[in-house]
Amino acid sequence: ATRSWGKYGDSNETESFEKSIQFLTQVWSQQGPFHGVLGFSMGGSMACAIAARKHLFQGLRFVIAAGATYKSFLFRSEDSTIDELHSLHIFGRADKLVPLKVSKLLAEKFNSSLTCFYEHEQ
Repeated sequence: ATRSWGKYGDSNETESFEKSIQFLTQVWSQQGPFHGVLGFSMGGSMACAIAARKHLFQGLRFVIAAGATYKSFLFRSEDSTIDELHSLHIFGRADKLVPLKVSKLLAEKFNSSLTCFYEHEQ
């Protein structure tokens, strides 16, 4: 079975997400710290959510997110811009699951002077 913190349209998506954040903070404190996180698709979205909560993830310096989608519950209202972290966002122009504009919306949460983008044809 596929493991995830939420499925599209899942009413428990926010609760599952919060449980995932709790689990990741435990892993971080027991096996970390780590310099950065890399995530693809839902994992890319989670990587960005970790960046928004960097106070829980000591030592975090960068994020790489590929094919990540924006979901409003990933960010709290006080998470206006993610400062002090380098980020690389990888987008696919032909991505049928995550439209380019949605990936870019997520990338806009990061400080633009520390953010790089790679946009490919696929």
